[in-house]
Amino acid sequence: MNQIINGYINFYNHGIIHRDLKPANIFLKNNEIKIADFGFAMKHTDGKKYSAYNVGSPVYMAPEALKENKYSFKSDIWALGVIYYEMLTGKTPWRAKTEKELAKQITSIPIKKLLPPSISPSSETFLLKTLNLDIKERMQPEDIQKYRLNTEKGIAIKISK
Repeated sequence: MNQIINGYINFYNHGIIHRDLKPANIFLKNNEIKIADFGFAMKHTDGKKYSAYNVGSPVYMAPEALKENKYSFKSDIWALGVIYYEMLTGKTPWRAKTEKELAKQITSIPIKKLLPPSISPSSETFLLKTLNLDIKERMQPEDIQKYRLNTEKGIAIKISK
């Protein structure tokens, strides 16, 4: 997960919003993670480029993208939270047959209710901050790199700087 976060920070630093972060777009080669499929990616300054329709995989899309077609760096932060949850539990937090049902689940079932009881306090904090419905309260890109995640043990460690 740490390499995925490092990859995110790399394209964030270049002003790129991926908009389709998901396990299927993350590859492992020679023990190195590669993030692929930048077909839906956009520069942060191209905010209106795809404003008429959704792009990406709904289960990894932030609520503002699902409901209002709004994308930002924090949309990718949301996707990282879903990916981490899936790495810890083997499933995505919300599952539905339609985008409309999915959006309803995301906005009506808080992530706190879906966290496994055995999750570490630091992983819980990481998920609560990355999967916060309120985009203003969602983790900042600058803060995500302060975490080192160990999915094998199900823990997230915040690094003090």
